[in-house]
Amino acid sequence: QEPSARQQEPAAGEQEPSARQQEPSAGEQEPSAWQQEPSAAQQEPSARQQEPSAGKQQPAGEMTIERSSTNPAELASRQFDRGMRALEAGRTREAQERFQEALLLNPSFVEAREQLAVLYFSQGFLSDALRVLEQGLDVSPNEGRFLLLQARLLERSDQAALALEVLRPIPIRLPQYADALILRGALASDEGDFELAITTYEGLVAWRAQEGRWWLGLGIAYEQNQQLEDAGRAYMQALNDNRLTQASRDFIQQRLEAL
Repeated sequence: QEPSARQQEPAAGEQEPSARQQEPSAGEQEPSAWQQEPSAAQQEPSARQQEPSAGKQQPAGEMTIERSSTNPAELASRQFDRGMRALEAGRTREAQERFQEALLLNPSFVEAREQLAVLYFSQGFLSDALRVLEQGLDVSPNEGRFLLLQARLLERSDQAALALEVLRPIPIRLPQYADALILRGALASDEGDFELAITTYEGLVAWRAQEGRWWLGLGIAYEQNQQLEDAGRAYMQALNDNRLTQASRDFIQQRLEAL
């Protein structure tokens, strides 16, 4: 039985992490807020039963913007640093306010927007998290990190098909969209969109031909799309990467024999 695109790629801790696990992602910059992430059933409470949206939780008058002759970007950076310290200390309400203040001062502050979205998501406010990221795309339409984080939040909410749709329009532009394309290749294979998976992995291996895990993903997509000769060539290319685990090598040998 053929493993899925993610199953064939090695698990975290092995030499060859899976397509999703190896991504150096926005998530790697995320603080311990991820550790507060609710279960799948709790991640997006219903519109009626849920607490008011995250944006409504903060009583009026609590947010104070620091005023001085310092430029807004520097003030935003200070608020962000305070927010990170509050988050590390477990003061999530204060962290949320600081991140909001940072974005009021500097709407194009990518890290503050990412952290606020992650914080909302960890509290069960998926819609607020997605809204914050969508607002970021209005300010910075080419910011792939917002699209990547949107897709990851949807995937963690068991909405892989929607996550794939978020990433579908991304052009093959590397290294700018590398993380997003790696995730898109895995999602496309899992969702059975093998043509998109092929297009994505072809772009990735053209950029870095030594990455065996991408050749493996490409071979699987080719085989599933009945492009058997192409699949064989891709599998052979994957074997050139010495970092592949023995399990992946054994799988490739089985597929080559079957082809």
